[in-house]
Amino acid sequence: MSDVSQGPGWWLASDSKWYPPELHPSRLSAPSTRPAIHKVTGVFRNADHTMKVPAGGIVFQEGEVGEEMFGVIEGQIQLQTTDRVIAILGPDEVFGEMALIDSSPRMATAVALSDSVLAVLNRHRFLFLVHETPTFSISVMATMADRLREHWHPAPGGHDQP
Repeated sequence: MSDVSQGPGWWLASDSKWYPPELHPSRLSAPSTRPAIHKVTGVFRNADHTMKVPAGGIVFQEGEVGEEMFGVIEGQIQLQTTDRVIAILGPDEVFGEMALIDSSPRMATAVALSDSVLAVLNRHRFLFLVHETPTFSISVMATMADRLREHWHPAPGGHDQP
């Protein structure tokens, strides 16, 4: 079964949503050893719940309880603590996953650097994506690992440099 409006190769998952060919389970490939940026291409195109955030708008604040994570559809989001910038994210990148996974308070504040559109994923949707697209969970884990690595060993000229 195919839906021409979704484009060639799109497939219908068990949640009755269409996903791009690169997310089909038969096309999964092993991730590279350590890409510089971990993107989850195409996952957010069919988001049930999106949020528009104007430039300068705050998505969430450090210390808040979080019950969802976010994927950037359009725009740029800056993750920051009171004393440093952790990351600047663009389309197909995720954030807020730590609070969703372990129910801990937010470790950073997320601010829109430009007008942005975000996919909002609650725990149920997150678990669905982990089940249906293993590359999604690998990308989320790789993103967390990179952010932790950057926190403990910042690269020269990284986001926290003047």
